[in-house]
Amino acid sequence: MRGDRVSDPLALESGVPEGGVSSPLWTAAIADMRALQMQMVLYADDCYAVVTAASAEDAERQMNAALVQYSKYARTHRLTPAADKSYLLIVGPRRGAVAEACDRIRCCLDGVEVERVRAAVDDTRSAGSAGSAGCAG
Repeated sequence: MRGDRVSDPLALESGVPEGGVSSPLWTAAIADMRALQMQMVLYADDCYAVVTAASAEDAERQMNAALVQYSKYARTHRLTPAADKSYLLIVGPRRGAVAEACDRIRCCLDGVEVERVRAAVDDTRSAGSAGSAGCAG
């Protein structure tokens, strides 16, 4: 579109995979994502929010705040955040009171609880955005 003129539709016969790292749409959508007030890791077409906290309660609060911020960002850029493609990985002690508190962490994306995974690599799931909440121990 230029001014008040609109071009005729054009069928595309080739292109790049939707959401792929080479996709201009994805590149444009994440161009200013680093401006968000959270620690993020971007890899190909995945994004990871990372929080570090001294307590499970603080980790949960920070991650949920990050997910709200991400959801607002996504919607502003006409993207749909998908809780069913998002995972929560908690890195912390495996035993003791802190581990038990970390097991109670619940994070939600747009009112839907994000599934918790126990390992960073799980080949039964497709790639998606993820959150990582760290508990000091």
